[in-house]
Amino acid sequence: MSVSEPWTSGILAATLDRLTSLVFLALLALPGITLALKGTDVEGIREEGRTPAPFPDVDDTAVLDGSFSGAFEDWFADAQGTRITLLRWRNRLWWFGLRHSPTPDMVRSEEGWIFTTKRTSIPVFRGLRPLTLRQLETLRNYIERRAQWLALRDIEMLLVIAPNKQSIYPERIPERYTQHGPTQLDQLLEHMAATSDVPLHDFRTVLRAETAHDRPEAGDYTYHPLGTHWTDRGARVAAATMIDILARGLAPDFPGWGPLPDDAFRVEPRDTPGDSSANRLHLSDLLTQSVYEHFVHPPRARMVDKPAHTRILRTQDETLPDAVVMHDSFGLALWPILSQSFHESIFLSVRGANDDTVEAADPDVVVMIIVERNLLGLPDFWPFPPRGDDARRPGN
Repeated sequence: MSVSEPWTSGILAATLDRLTSLVFLALLALPGITLALKGTDVEGIREEGRTPAPFPDVDDTAVLDGSFSGAFEDWFADAQGTRITLLRWRNRLWWFGLRHSPTPDMVRSEEGWIFTTKRTSIPVFRGLRPLTLRQLETLRNYIERRAQWLALRDIEMLLVIAPNKQSIYPERIPERYTQHGPTQLDQLLEHMAATSDVPLHDFRTVLRAETAHDRPEAGDYTYHPLGTHWTDRGARVAAATMIDILARGLAPDFPGWGPLPDDAFRVEPRDTPGDSSANRLHLSDLLTQSVYEHFVHPPRARMVDKPAHTRILRTQDETLPDAVVMHDSFGLALWPILSQSFHESIFLSVRGANDDTVEAADPDVVVMIIVERNLLGLPDFWPFPPRGDDARRPGN
């Protein structure tokens, strides 16, 4: 070996060390440079269903108590310029490579369906979060008080617990999530049947039966494979079931009233993502699903007003009953379908549910629609006025 060879090798090693350091520093600087040039990817963060963390206020208190550092970390995590790109590639690896959900908010089935884990919906499905007797009694008391409040005003009530997707497609949940006991809805149905005269109806039965009409080859399902809600077909079946139930109580005043016939509806495919969580994973270009719109043609009900958290629709047929429908997100697919069977229908989102609207509308029926995973939140869904408001309490 010549004398120059060790010297040359040392130069080469030092050069490689410098290049490695430069590349490392460039990668560290890249998020900051991208942030300076492009700013925060606000739209990318909103696709995740949230707003970007703001830059924290700087004051002595925030610095001393440590709240500034935590808020700064939240801001920087959202603001770094390469965040969305890195997340997209990370999620691709998890979804397609490891075949698992890249976020604890979701469960990925073997077929690539998405199930939410929010509000402990998976442990509830497995029977690992049973309701206590006190919780069951709280729900029973609320349901009975609301039924009484409406009965005193000669209004029919229908409470609809919209099933979680895993309650309709339990066979698609990964095998590791074995069931060990009844769900909270199972418990409530059994408790109400044993202790109350107010009927509750299990919509899981009719929706599970509807899955027999699924067309996998066309991507036509009762619930959205990539979302958490029922499709238009699922909503249509739920709406027909609601009207069937209500028709029994309204028969003396509205004889012959019932669900619209099948030939009143048209079904058309839509080039939209529908209810999908793929955008939250930044994989909407790779994870797609078919969407079919079910609508009455020609429409019988038309929008007449749209105040905050409210939709008011009306048909020209004054022989039909009037309705107030209080709903969470499961009502969004229902109102274009359900409204066709009423003279006037007022749809109140959960933020707009209140006694005043019901009393002013004086409807024939009130329908309450709340998803199964929010069952414990039912007493806050349409809350009673404070106890001190004697004029508004049930029985007055």
